[in-house]
Amino acid sequence: MSFADVSSPRRPAVYIYRYAGKPFTHFDKSGDTQLYTSRDLVFGELRLARPLLANLKGLPSIQPLSFRFTDGVHVITHRSRRFDREQVFRFNTDVTGSITEWTVQLHMTDSNGRSYEIETIRDLRAGRSFDIGGVFHRHSASDGRFCCGVREYVDGDATGSCGTWIFAREFPRASTGLISRAMRRFQSRSAAPTQLPF
Repeated sequence: MSFADVSSPRRPAVYIYRYAGKPFTHFDKSGDTQLYTSRDLVFGELRLARPLLANLKGLPSIQPLSFRFTDGVHVITHRSRRFDREQVFRFNTDVTGSITEWTVQLHMTDSNGRSYEIETIRDLRAGRSFDIGGVFHRHSASDGRFCCGVREYVDGDATGSCGTWIFAREFPRASTGLISRAMRRFQSRSAAPTQLPF
């Protein structure tokens, strides 16, 4: 029996882009409640079927396989329900395919009428660079309260004041085959899986 008979081919790679912002510095609170503090920030990841092309301009839209973002208080993922508008993922890249500008906007509403938003934007042409996490609770048609944390960045700052994107590539393991199953059992004993910190 050959190796080909007992092991299955690898599935396509998944391309992962992780974003890490910097702690919020400006805050709005609802009444006496302040949800966000200087310990909170925007952090998350996108998983794509293929890497971003080099030299993307004009912030073209992309559609991730999955996403997961947090603002330190709430989490929004591709599995979240009750999205109240289209989720936005737009990117520019340099000659190496590294992300240089971006717009990520995530919004959802829960069953109690609270609206949540997580955004990270670096759009030099529009002069906007910031991260924000927030929750809006409408008490009536004319009354609502908003809590948020914001980190504004200086556009064009060569010292790297903005949040950063890191690229990684993941090769999913084969799902069938005697050899691949044995390897998974061995690897599960020898190393703990890497997980996002939320």
